[in-house]
Amino acid sequence: MEVPRNRVLVLATPSTVNSVAINCLKSQCDVQEVDSIDKAIELIKGDHFTAIFSEAADFLPLERALISQQANLILNTIGEGVCIVDREGAPTG
Repeated sequence: MEVPRNRVLVLATPSTVNSVAINCLKSQCDVQEVDSIDKAIELIKGDHFTAIFSEAADFLPLERALISQQANLILNTIGEGVCIVDREGAPTG
């Protein structure tokens, strides 16, 4: 019996820098890639994701959008919190 794969949402613009990390995620999870906060919010409204990943640069616009009810939905969906890591996987900040 096949073990169900975790669903992961990746908010990132397509780039060769991201491709290695995203391909690694794809080998272990079902990955849904989006390139905008609005698209991420739409998906979160209708689906469940085990994890949500974004580039550190993409997090600032997301943080600014927290004023809106839609962005607040993302943080409520995350539940446990947010950890920002660099390309090597080390926590930033």
